[in-house]
Amino acid sequence: MATEESYIEIKDFSFTYPESSKRVLKDIRLSVKKGDFLLLMGNSGSGKTTLLRQLKPAIAPHGTKMGSVLIAGEQVQEMSAREQAEKIGFVMQIPENQIVTDKTWHELAFSMENLGFHPSKIRSRVAEMASFFGIQEWFHKDVSELSGGQKQKLALASIMTLNPDILLLDEPTSQLDPIAANEFLRMVEKIHKELGVTVIMIEHRLEEVLPMVNKIAVLENGEMQAVSPKRELLKTLKEKNSKLFWSLPASVQAWWATNTNSSPPISIQEGKKWFNTLSIRQQISTEKEKTHRQGNALSVKNLWFRYEQHTEDILRGVDLSVEKGTITAIVGGNGTGKSTFLSVLSGVYPASRGEITFFEQATNGKRIATLPQNPRSLFTQKTVLAELSEMGENSSVSFQKQVEQMVRLCDLQSILDNHPFDLSGGEQQRVALAKLLLLQPTVLLLDEPTKAFDGGFKKVFATILEKLKLQGITILMVSHDLEFVAEIANNCALFFDGKIVSSEETARFFSENQFYTTSANLIAREKLPTAITAREIVTSLGEEYPVFDTTLANEWELEANAFDLPEKVEGEKWSNKRSGLLAFSLVLFMLTSFYVSRNFDGLKTFLSGGAGANLMASDKGMLMKYGGILFSYIASMLAFFTTVVGKKERKEVLPPLLDKKEGIGKYSTLFFIITLVLTVFLGARILDVRNYALVSNLALLEVFLFSFLSFERKKIIARKLVMIAVLISIAVASRVAFFMLPQFKPMLAIVILSGIALGGEVGFITGAMSAIVSNIFFGQGPWTAWQMLSFALIGWLAGWLHQRKILSATPLSLAIFGGLSALFLYGVIMNISNVLIMQAMITKEMLIASLLQGLPFDLVHALATTFFLYVGSDGMLEKIHRTRKKYGI
Repeated sequence: MATEESYIEIKDFSFTYPESSKRVLKDIRLSVKKGDFLLLMGNSGSGKTTLLRQLKPAIAPHGTKMGSVLIAGEQVQEMSAREQAEKIGFVMQIPENQIVTDKTWHELAFSMENLGFHPSKIRSRVAEMASFFGIQEWFHKDVSELSGGQKQKLALASIMTLNPDILLLDEPTSQLDPIAANEFLRMVEKIHKELGVTVIMIEHRLEEVLPMVNKIAVLENGEMQAVSPKRELLKTLKEKNSKLFWSLPASVQAWWATNTNSSPPISIQEGKKWFNTLSIRQQISTEKEKTHRQGNALSVKNLWFRYEQHTEDILRGVDLSVEKGTITAIVGGNGTGKSTFLSVLSGVYPASRGEITFFEQATNGKRIATLPQNPRSLFTQKTVLAELSEMGENSSVSFQKQVEQMVRLCDLQSILDNHPFDLSGGEQQRVALAKLLLLQPTVLLLDEPTKAFDGGFKKVFATILEKLKLQGITILMVSHDLEFVAEIANNCALFFDGKIVSSEETARFFSENQFYTTSANLIAREKLPTAITAREIVTSLGEEYPVFDTTLANEWELEANAFDLPEKVEGEKWSNKRSGLLAFSLVLFMLTSFYVSRNFDGLKTFLSGGAGANLMASDKGMLMKYGGILFSYIASMLAFFTTVVGKKERKEVLPPLLDKKEGIGKYSTLFFIITLVLTVFLGARILDVRNYALVSNLALLEVFLFSFLSFERKKIIARKLVMIAVLISIAVASRVAFFMLPQFKPMLAIVILSGIALGGEVGFITGAMSAIVSNIFFGQGPWTAWQMLSFALIGWLAGWLHQRKILSATPLSLAIFGGLSALFLYGVIMNISNVLIMQAMITKEMLIASLLQGLPFDLVHALATTFFLYVGSDGMLEKIHRTRKKYGI
């Protein structure tokens, strides 16, 4: 067992992400005592989040690991899932990512319910936590009605119901306004002091955090640079002239920049005492440099907006004027309507009423670039380089140089080949910013632009915004980062209750507020009321404030020294001939479908013989007519197949998601299929047809019993279950989305892809469960069991053939397999089932008639499956394969 000196111990730990040779963490050594409050510091990309997640294996990233991570002397990966859940709590940046229920009270009880606590224990613990965290007033509310601060508090409270010994927090206040962030951090401090919980936190807002912690660990480029008590470490950083200076709070920056040997003031209160002992030597000017007035770039008058007709107004008469070539910032609490306001300005939502005018002319968001709160919504490509390259003509020499400059400016050189979704929060924010700047916008709308930026890149970003302003670009930003706003904005406005309640020049705005102000102003306002930044405090003392190296930003407009960008990978381009042939095949299919539906009775007679024999002999015109229709059907499908020839083959065959111990054995699968068929067949023949519900329920019971025996007997990691559940959800949603088009559904295509990507067992389960769940919307009946059988069989067959390299994962191969399986497996099974279920006496004529009756629908289903597999297989398989590799599934 570990001693108190090393409750958490990390020994020589290194980590490398899949398909990367670069070590993200390098020989990390860290020791944390029981009851410590440790702050983990470092610039973006230094490996902080990767290291923190190693302490919670359930959410740790997949990759190559060396070294050890111990908690109380036990290897953390050897702890049981229950022990991990109870002992280690983790709070993420975005509360929505970990809240899983719809009601506040249920979220509090959810963890304990999952672990099987007694109901009386759950009620007692939930009541205790609701009282401790002050949740009583919104205990019965829907989670969707809560503010950002309330959601983050709920996420913390739901974790604390399990009484964890360790609390890990990854930038938990990044989405919160200053007041909500302060309230949340006070709660964390209360947990640490009163409950004795060991806390490790990553946080960029250090004004409130530094006074709470007793130790700081500094990461730089994946290496542990220092671990010391906070004051001692701050002195060490100053001696080394560390770049972390730009991430420190105003009180520490001011102390750092002065020639004093005093202890660093780590709180606003200490900063006040320290500043009041010093003499003001120089008056400061707080006004931003004013340019010649060029008129308003944006004017908003009496703007109203609500999301739905019968809901409350979110915007309630907003008035705002923004002068051209200026930077205006909007601050305010979570849920007051700030982000909605930007969305209406950019044209994402139409205003209910009011007027929006850009450059003296009414417009619907033209000449505007918007950085949304979630940068992922801007990403559409597979690599960072492709994201940047799509913003212009990549073959253009001038655009290529712009891309090169932007890569250097936003420090993206090392992540150009990465998928944008695999980046850290700060890296994603920088990529999104680079995309917008390549557009060269006239008006720039920014929603929380500095979120996840470290202090150093904030200085670069500030320089970029200043240069844009000098070029006449107008910038409107929403931000909770008051220190950044104070440094960069010309004007600041306060948003409250759906409207702007005050708007002032930045220095006056902050110097007149009590809570929406900067820590520098709180420190200096008794002697220097107008000071709002650490720079102004230092200048007033006659000292020189450090200068950040913004060379790259300052050279932005100049021609950059070219460096070799990776070659852009172009997707396959269709020739005009191939595109035309595809269009022709689809038109031909639609016309043929129309003729079949108009002449189906005669076609059925012609195909079934009998009267059709006389027809064939007596009327050659009818023979030509119906034969031509069938020929057109076949020709349209062949024409479609012709257009897909030449696609690259996907050679990679990943192992099945479930191994033999976890999956469905082939004999069990065969036994299940036979049992299901016999249940439906014998039930339909022996029982009266009016008892079909009993037969269907017996079949469904067999399905669930089979699933239970196959999956519950072995433990399957949550990530595998999540992938299966997501595929089933996508399949069900795809069927519902195309409800208006009979048989033209993508569900079978998704079932086939699940079998291809994850193995026949998963294809089987995805097919069976998708059928029963989707029939909740379309109606259950005796056909449900047969649909489950059909989809499950095709999903299993696709995976079985692919694993044996009989079926290639190329769009053409999958399209052909999908069309044939829809026509000859799903269609035949479902058409025959109609006879078996509904008829007491079965004849050959009935079976033939049923097959012919269903032929048009089967052909539509076959072509739909063919189409969706060709169009979507590459993209979906790539995403599934990337997810498996990323999470080690």
